[in-house]
Amino acid sequence: MRLRIRLVRQPPSPAARVAGQAAIRAHALARGAGINRPMFHRIVPSDLALLFEAYDARFFDGAMREALDGPTGGALTFDVSRRMIRSGGMTRREERRGPSGVERRFSIGVSATLLGGTFRGEARAINVCGVRCEDRLDALLRIFEHELIHLCEFLVWQASNCRGRPFARFVHGFFGHTEATHELVTPHERARQALGVGVGSRVRFRAGRRVHEGVVNRITRRATVLVPDPGGRRYSDGQCYAKYYVPIEALEPVE
Repeated sequence: MRLRIRLVRQPPSPAARVAGQAAIRAHALARGAGINRPMFHRIVPSDLALLFEAYDARFFDGAMREALDGPTGGALTFDVSRRMIRSGGMTRREERRGPSGVERRFSIGVSATLLGGTFRGEARAINVCGVRCEDRLDALLRIFEHELIHLCEFLVWQASNCRGRPFARFVHGFFGHTEATHELVTPHERARQALGVGVGSRVRFRAGRRVHEGVVNRITRRATVLVPDPGGRRYSDGQCYAKYYVPIEALEPVE
């Protein structure tokens, strides 16, 4: 398979890598649907499709698309998720038996929640995959590069592990990454920094015309707040609570 040869034997030179990444950044800004500035406010699946074609052409000479069309390939889709609150990106390989034999599907998703919640004046540096990022587009590209190596491994070996030595070698050789993690701002961190609120904090919020007080039970894109209510569900502490899903910025800490 040409993709395997490309991965193992033909990584770009450092100069070619930097030039390629700069060219793709410029291409995204010029052609993206949601990406219209480095600090974009939205991203759509067609932006990810645009990035895939650009990276495949620039770094893999079309070998990824060729592999997708081959016997171990399948359909590739893209997703922009608001549910991903820990992972910056995710690549999946699914296999099912259909009328014409084994059908494979691949998907690459990125977290709109983490990207949109970062670069809001943080005092700390934002690193993604060991690379310093100056804006949301930088972070998106580093996340997408990481996911592309997952896709390559799935296409060639049907499995992928970003903690494995081969993955680390490929992602460093092609994109200069030195880590497999991100330091984007999670909803937990944002709530703690902006409001001093975390799981277990007592908070006040308005729902309709009423003001409620309760305890934060969970934080995702919104906070799950449990408010004492005799008619609510009984929890393990023996008390009954009504459950509210509250935007983090609508919470007020209660001393």
